Amino acid sequence: MNINFENSEVPIIIDLGSSQIKVGFSGQEHPKKIFNSFIGEPKYNKLIKTLNKDNSIKKELFIGSDCDKNINILKLRYPINHGSFSNNEDIYPLFNYIFSLLKISSEEIKHHPILISEPLENPINNRENISKILFEQFNINKLFFASQPVLSLYSTSNTTGIIFESGDGVTQSCAIYEGYSIPNSFQRYDYGGKDVTNYFDDILKKMGYFFETSAEKLIIKEIKEKCCWACPTNISESIKKNTEFEKENHFLPDGNVMKLGVERVYPPEILFKPEIIGLEYPGFHEMIFNSINNANIELRTKLFENIILSGGNTAINGIGNYMYNEIKGMVNQNVKININSPKNPQLLSWIGGNVISGMEIFKKMWITKQALYHWDIEHVRKPRVPDS
Repeated sequence: MNINFENSEVPIIIDLGSSQIKVGFSGQEHPKKIFNSFIGEPKYNKLIKTLNKDNSIKKELFIGSDCDKNINILKLRYPINHGSFSNNEDIYPLFNYIFSLLKISSEEIKHHPILISEPLENPINNRENISKILFEQFNINKLFFASQPVLSLYSTSNTTGIIFESGDGVTQSCAIYEGYSIPNSFQRYDYGGKDVTNYFDDILKKMGYFFETSAEKLIIKEIKEKCCWACPTNISESIKKNTEFEKENHFLPDGNVMKLGVERVYPPEILFKPEIIGLEYPGFHEMIFNSINNANIELRTKLFENIILSGGNTAINGIGNYMYNEIKGMVNQNVKININSPKNPQLLSWIGGNVISGMEIFKKMWITKQALYHWDIEHVRKPRVPDS
């Protein structure tokens, strides 16, 4: 049976990422739209300026895929930094763009409940600001904020395990047992794919490749995703000493060819050794180990057996093997470790939102506009997702 999602009163699932945003309707297999979460502003002043009604200069903004046609003359910025909005003025235009992508009119918006994913321990005022704009300016009827790791676990049809999620700006780890997230296990640090990209940029500069503009930085990110790979320490050391390491050619937009060899294994190393770039954070393997050790001792065996990787930053080739080798060296040899690397880790959180929003019992968990002003945000900060 085909369902007209646009006209049905079905929930809208929005996964707000620092690098990408995934949006779609509950009941669909995949997000309807995935776009880069940046906003572009013209770098050059127009000869003829567009004015507002009050004769002030109209500020021209391009969002997501609207930037593609003019990307070379735009200055790009990311409104969502480490999981939350840096500037509240960006909330309205970003959500307005999302609803336009979904082809929902202002009259139809109030008929669609909205589920928004967010990182662990996100600032409460970020949730409050989003809620205020959605309820008061878009006049939506129902809203719910859900933890990204919990959603990611539910997308795998599991209710117990460790979810390790790393995106562009936030890396987090969380132990979940029978649908309950264990607060003592929460690990969150504000580093991720953006740091890998910046480190890769530094490496390329030493090789004579310079990418200066915000649009050119996207080229570095694309090359990183295509060619970089995480290589376990015992192997990477021998690779670094091998001066004849096989090189790969990458064609740049201007026709030049970039030749990369051993440089491909350097950037992902900072995910396991953040001290390389001066960060006093634990590595990926240490975050998982700490999350499990902070859970009750009788749960740890099950948690080690079900470690699930989520988020676009875990899609770097070799991450799972690197992580397995590091964790194996930290535990007793009799401990069984199983790391599950899904095919599309960047979609797990959205898919999990799709799963729980379709449950009958979930209908009782939506926050309405009427209840908002009597709503203790801290109380519902980490709700239990209903059993499937």
